[in-house]
Amino acid sequence: MRLVRADGIGEGLNEPVTLVSNGSLARLARQAEREVDPRRFRMLFELSGCEPHEEDTWEGQLFAIGEAVVCIGGPVERCAVTTRDPDTGAVDLDTLRLIRDYRGQRPSDGAILFGVYGRVVQPGRVRIGDPVAPLD
Repeated sequence: MRLVRADGIGEGLNEPVTLVSNGSLARLARQAEREVDPRRFRMLFELSGCEPHEEDTWEGQLFAIGEAVVCIGGPVERCAVTTRDPDTGAVDLDTLRLIRDYRGQRPSDGAILFGVYGRVVQPGRVRIGDPVAPLD
């Protein structure tokens, strides 16, 4: 995979990178009392070796992901699509209720948050298994 950056505003997504940690996924699985397929969340990167929701603390920080550099943004608002099995499309897990029950909702608008956005600062090649490291 290669991360790229559009040359101008409006020529692509402003924050095309999404990240979630396996620690966050494991915490959700404990709440659900079952395995939770990470594909439900359609995140670009799943990070290993993190505490649950550690990625929520990185807003504004720069991270090297392989050869690319990403600035971590705010949280990802989740929708009902995450309640569907990624293989069958059938609704089979109330992820929104599960996340809300242990994380709450954003006070300003009631959004349910899981994972974070990022913005590509420096395009570069990223491979499975590449390290993810803070630059600040």
